[in-house]
Amino acid sequence: MSEEPICCMIIVPSSPALLETIADREHAKRFPHGDHPHLWVSARSAGHGALFTREPGSEGTDWTIAEIASRELDDTPVFTVWFDDERAQVAVWRCGQQVEVLDRDPVELVRGLGFDLFPSERAPLWNRGGYHEVAIVEGASVDDVRAALGDAAAPCVVEQVRSGILVYRAGSDLADEPFTLSVGLPERRVYSVTHDDEAHEFMVRVMRDGVEVGRFNHPAVDPAHELPDVLGARSPRAILAALGVAPELLGYR
Repeated sequence: MSEEPICCMIIVPSSPALLETIADREHAKRFPHGDHPHLWVSARSAGHGALFTREPGSEGTDWTIAEIASRELDDTPVFTVWFDDERAQVAVWRCGQQVEVLDRDPVELVRGLGFDLFPSERAPLWNRGGYHEVAIVEGASVDDVRAALGDAAAPCVVEQVRSGILVYRAGSDLADEPFTLSVGLPERRVYSVTHDDEAHEFMVRVMRDGVEVGRFNHPAVDPAHELPDVLGARSPRAILAALGVAPELLGYR
């Protein structure tokens, strides 16, 4: 009999020991006689620890654990990830408060953080619809970037360019490497640059410490709330030149 799908996860950028302690304590409070099975299972990746559950309706418990863990970790981000098709969500907690909900695919985020818990079903975007993506980390070294990526560095090209360190996958799209880099190098600005040549859309998302701090779209979607330029450049080719990225990597000829 196959396992039920994972309902939600709680993720911290450290070992899962703190989460395990909190989950055990909260379980003992709710079921002091030990008459109910424990809902949470531990998981580890190269740089993160997590708890996950396959039990539907566990969201209230994960909020409690995330709130307590984020209070103990001060400003270090704690993530709660829900995989429900009708309520997929990635939330960020700091200092006991939920501070943001990220526009992220939950499965891609979890894979990008190094957790191999889901079957790989998605075809590479570079083989579907002419989608291209690269990431640039400002002010970092190649070694910094490889260390932040951990196991996820293996399929990536990592090289120095004018504006920092360029990361891309030859022949396929990035998974969640930009987010992983932003969390792993919280003081560095990370640019996620995408181009869909069929839709004629170019976008630069600027992230810091796992949070998007600005976005540039060409053509503009919401000019009042978007960045007016990237490194002083306002067109896709000019932005790529300012970043030091070859246009061919984004599908331009």
